Amino acid sequence: MKRRKSPPPQPEQSWSGPPADPAPERPRRRSWFMRHKLLTLVLALLGIGALAQLGGGQDVPDTAAPSATPGDASSASPEQETTEAEGGAAGDEEPAESSAPKIGEEAAAGDFRYTVTSVKPGVPQIGDATFGQKPQGQFVLVELRVTNTGDEAQMFNDSEHKLTDAEGRQHSADSEAALYVPGNDSFLEDVNPGNTLEGTIVFDIPADAVPDRLTLMGPGFWDPAEVTVSLD
Repeated sequence: MKRRKSPPPQPEQSWSGPPADPAPERPRRRSWFMRHKLLTLVLALLGIGALAQLGGGQDVPDTAAPSATPGDASSASPEQETTEAEGGAAGDEEPAESSAPKIGEEAAAGDFRYTVTSVKPGVPQIGDATFGQKPQGQFVLVELRVTNTGDEAQMFNDSEHKLTDAEGRQHSADSEAALYVPGNDSFLEDVNPGNTLEGTIVFDIPADAVPDRLTLMGPGFWDPAEVTVSLD
């Protein structure tokens, strides 16, 4: 009788508990912009605004003005051409003569009405050798009448008036020399309303100078009126 073989002994297995659960998947890490959506939006808006400002600050080239065509020059009306021609002719005219009063004409300065009756240049001496005076250059004697048209007495003073020669040089009156003119009443003389004073203003100017015009002042000490008389 055959003997049945017994199976080989199996190694004993130790029980280590239930199987462990599989490790969970590691969550994906989101980017910085995804985690800060609000801040990202603000930065994006700021960037757009900066680009807009840079684009708006660029100079825009000016549009060239349309050039005039030959037809525009020939489209002027006859009236316009006539006006332009008259304007050009007026510009070519010589300036009008001076309207300043002349010798023998009345000239007003405030309450004084002046009339220059004569101008005597080239006078070598006033008075005589005992009581007189010689000029540095030449004496010019200006004889005139002064009428007071105001309501009160006014003083006439010969030293306030000026003579200008042909070269534009202005000369003051020589009151001392005027004292030697016979019968002269031009120094600090009061003129009552309605009265007329006759006197002589004396100027000492260079021997080669030519009298051109006379500036006469009106009465008063504060900003008096003045008038210019031509001596041509």
